Amino acid sequence: MIHVARQARIVLAAATAALALASCSAGEAVEPVSADPTATPATGGTLHIADEREALGLNPYTAIDNNSAHVFAQILETLFRTDENGEVVPWLVESSEANADFTTWTFGLREGVTFSDGTPMTADDVVYSIETVRQSEAWVSMFAEIETVEATSPSTVVVTTSVPSPALEASLSLPFAPVVPEDLAGLTPEEFSQHPVGTGPFRLESWTSGQRITLVRNESYWVPGRPYLDSIVFEAVPSDSNRTQQLRGGDLDIIATPPRPQLEALDDGAATVVGQFAMAFPNYLLLNQESDAFADPRVREAVDLAIHRANILEAAGGGVGELGGSFLAPALDYHDASLEPVERDPARAAELLDEAVADGADRRFTLSVAAGGTYANLTAQIIQENLEDAGFDVTIEQLDGATVLSEVGAGRYDATLFTMTSDIIDPLEVIGYYVDLNALWTGGETAEVATLLEEAKQAVDQQSRSDLYARIQQVVYDDRSLVVLGYQPWVWAWRTDVVGFEVPMTGVPWLADTGFRE
Repeated sequence: MIHVARQARIVLAAATAALALASCSAGEAVEPVSADPTATPATGGTLHIADEREALGLNPYTAIDNNSAHVFAQILETLFRTDENGEVVPWLVESSEANADFTTWTFGLREGVTFSDGTPMTADDVVYSIETVRQSEAWVSMFAEIETVEATSPSTVVVTTSVPSPALEASLSLPFAPVVPEDLAGLTPEEFSQHPVGTGPFRLESWTSGQRITLVRNESYWVPGRPYLDSIVFEAVPSDSNRTQQLRGGDLDIIATPPRPQLEALDDGAATVVGQFAMAFPNYLLLNQESDAFADPRVREAVDLAIHRANILEAAGGGVGELGGSFLAPALDYHDASLEPVERDPARAAELLDEAVADGADRRFTLSVAAGGTYANLTAQIIQENLEDAGFDVTIEQLDGATVLSEVGAGRYDATLFTMTSDIIDPLEVIGYYVDLNALWTGGETAEVATLLEEAKQAVDQQSRSDLYARIQQVVYDDRSLVVLGYQPWVWAWRTDVVGFEVPMTGVPWLADTGFRE
């Protein structure tokens, strides 16, 4: 059974990524850079940061969009974190021990941690938080192996699982699984969404709906010397041009998803810079096997052989990104870099298509894309030209984004463009999406992938786990329901007086280390 909330999470991720890529255009590639992470920021100041959309809420168990996570990740903290190097590190725990078969985990909590209302964090809060997230529809599959969560002392939590769970630490780094007070600070879940209380470096001061969310320093924060900033103002600025103008003018200090056509201009090094972070976006062409157009594997192979991926990367992606064959992003653990893009061979593609057509297949299909997205439209045009050179008859159908997602989710499509990102470094989350969502709505191979995934999740030996994940990637690669077009990184822009700004592979910045240059 596919849970609606779980579907919503992947759809929201896809929609967010699609919007992030919507303004891609031709241009020069921007070299990866970070906001001088070695410089020590000055203490004080107010940071103004802009997303395209406002947070939906600040209750992590119900607000499952990235814009919300950007805000509540400054207020709420998890037991473990994924750092900027892609390592899962202890955060609200000081010790983490598993038994030999990884079915019993004992977590020793960090001492001296309090919530922003002054209440000490205890094991009871951790038990409540884990129990809540594992019962959440959005994340029930990720935490299905958990059997019991028990506070054995005020500072010790023991988690037992039904099967070996060597990736439990990675799962508990999920930004949507933070530790909250067991009584939600006396609030209802709805009230907590508007007034969250956490252990993080900042606390909520005010929220003016549709305009801004203001956070101020948590004076009782447990990390010495953090945060540097006095306050952060999150603003919703939907217009690419407005976000860019406000950054250049100094009204904003950091912006998410700067428009690709302006990356080179923004990366002037004088007033503003552009940074690329983890290569976290895999871009796919989905081919629906349950549509007559792609039931024949020879047709899918012909599509794969005909596409000029390098041209898409340069012309549509502005040269930002890289090519590869795995459906897992390079930022994830166990990404198989040995899977290379299929070498383009239009002649062989035409032969395969002719063979399939002689046996009753159709040359015609419809490529459905969201209207208004420059990246999507340019990519669709390149694919159309490539495939028509191989003998296909491709119609591009432009629909509003919500309609595309609705039609794809219902299986009423031939082909479409899609992307998804991961909230944890282990690929179990995105592979779980692939299985639960019928091979991402393509009707592709899921039975073998599901079996291999369960084996991989339980594999205690790292080499065995790596081998199983490699087999999964090979199965998806061979099935050709997901044609991997390439990968793109998280891209942000900021003013040159900002230092200490980093974005991990989750795409959710942690701003306690961020500030202004001395």
